[in-house]
Amino acid sequence: NFKARINAVKALDAEERRAKKAAREQLASIESAARERLANEAREAFIEKKRQEIIEDAKDTQEYSVEFAESLNEDDIIDFDDDTKTEYEALPTPESFNKGEVNAVVKMIQEETAFGAKRLIVLTLKEIEKT
Repeated sequence: NFKARINAVKALDAEERRAKKAAREQLASIESAARERLANEAREAFIEKKRQEIIEDAKDTQEYSVEFAESLNEDDIIDFDDDTKTEYEALPTPESFNKGEVNAVVKMIQEETAFGAKRLIVLTLKEIEKT
């Protein structure tokens, strides 16, 4: 009876260690996804900003058509000129985000997972009433 209790406690301890390890691995996976999301969002925002700048420049200078500027893919935009390429290379990497930024995105990912959604968008009452 005494040995059975000891074995049960050992089994419980082992299960707790496995659960903690799984939780740590899951959190590390979510943090990695959060860092990737932050880097992708920064990259997408940069590309869109540069696309708009190129379109505005095309309208102002008439050097090339607006249709041409709108048809540029991401690689074309990055290689558009040296300044753009330098700015692109200076974008933050997944490892460069601080813990606070990552934790905010981790929280969003966990909420999205809880709701079974790919993306959650929080709207204020005024934004809801506008639509």
